[in-house]
Amino acid sequence: MVTSSAMDSEKKSYEISFLVRNENDVEAVLNRLSRIGAEILNEGNVSEIKLAYPIKKASSAYFGWIYFDVVPEKIAELNSALKLDEKIMRHLVITPPITKTEKKRPAKPSPAKSETIAATASGSTSSELSNEELEKKLEEILK
Repeated sequence: MVTSSAMDSEKKSYEISFLVRNENDVEAVLNRLSRIGAEILNEGNVSEIKLAYPIKKASSAYFGWIYFDVVPEKIAELNSALKLDEKIMRHLVITPPITKTEKKRPAKPSPAKSETIAATASGSTSSELSNEELEKKLEEILK
């Protein structure tokens, strides 16, 4: 027999995005998620959108999304239940992309930027250069 702690360790994160006919129909999605034992992690605001083409004779719908954790075996059951629900116009279940949390190193400045920084540090600024001097600098940088 599998314990609940073992079931929790097998859970994966998913995201469902959906279109429903009205704001109250979001409850149908939430009910289906609770029936399969999903743990809701985050829920986006439901907002009305104009559809690019009619879906089930409707020109507008309410769009929403929910992040949740559930065992992967329950996804097929969720998909088939949502397809049969009249309140849900469309839905898509995906695994959200993995976000990297490591910090990126700052990029090394290019030699042209180093010259500009050195010129600025020595006291001369770009506003003090004449047009001829600017053109010479640009030529040096572009070579």
